[in-house]
Amino acid sequence: MNKTLEKVFNKQNKGSKYPQPYFITRFGIAFIDLLIVAAITLGMQLLFKNTIFDVFDYSTKVEELREIAKNSGLYVISGTSYVEVDKAYTEAKDRLKEYDPRITYFYTHNDRAIKENKIEEFNNAKIVTNFFDIDSDGNLTPKENIDDSYFIQFYEKQYGLALEYLMADSTYIIDASDTFLIFVLFLLLSISIANIISYLVVPLLSKKKQTLAQMLFKVMVVDYKKDLAMTNKQVVIRFFSIWLFEYIIPVLVFTRIQMLSLLPLLITIASTGFTKKNLAPHEFITGTMSVSYREGVPILEGKPEIDIPDLPPQE
Repeated sequence: MNKTLEKVFNKQNKGSKYPQPYFITRFGIAFIDLLIVAAITLGMQLLFKNTIFDVFDYSTKVEELREIAKNSGLYVISGTSYVEVDKAYTEAKDRLKEYDPRITYFYTHNDRAIKENKIEEFNNAKIVTNFFDIDSDGNLTPKENIDDSYFIQFYEKQYGLALEYLMADSTYIIDASDTFLIFVLFLLLSISIANIISYLVVPLLSKKKQTLAQMLFKVMVVDYKKDLAMTNKQVVIRFFSIWLFEYIIPVLVFTRIQMLSLLPLLITIASTGFTKKNLAPHEFITGTMSVSYREGVPILEGKPEIDIPDLPPQE
């Protein structure tokens, strides 16, 4: 046997006679597969946005939201985007110039705000702070001896209240909830399709049951008890195991205890890096493991391409 194969098979036996890829290699494979999934997801989402979204009046609802934001005067228009004042201006003095006229415009031009006399509520809030002088006509002007930081705190709070009032508008609530629901549902559909393509369809069509990244790194998944390539059944079970452990469980955990939503991922990393056979949870379930054939040990559909006799024990 040549020295390359001898080097390969003298590695620690962890359930298969074929060498396992390094942890960094597996991380690289997972990362590239994730990028592929992200690219497919983006493509599907763009396709849906330009086709199916309009069936649900998505564009119309988005335009209504943009019109509400524009007419409120609370947002800074930047190209095609509507940006909040505190995000549009980094300098405190610039924000200070913007807050009062925008809040005043909103409360004096919005029909609901006019009916509820929100401008008077805003002015009363100014008077209570004692940061403003009142002239004979009832106009309020900032006192010169008050530090700007106090005005910033006051206006940031009032600006936030104005945004909350705007978003409490019934049309805004309906359109915002509808567009969010449409976007999220089709995003989940896009993610599902991308995962099915990357982790199920491609491996089922592949001769060695590999993902695209595994092909690149010359890594494949085998039944570690038989040292044979995965069966189609194992590919399917493996896919749903990954879907359950890496997607469904984290989402369910996130809805209950957000801080623990990364726990399944941490368990996967720990089991892959530190267990005896370096197996991820979905590999325990399917009885499979990742092996490398970069060093001349390819495995083809159900049987090794070459039969290598067991090495005699070293003296």
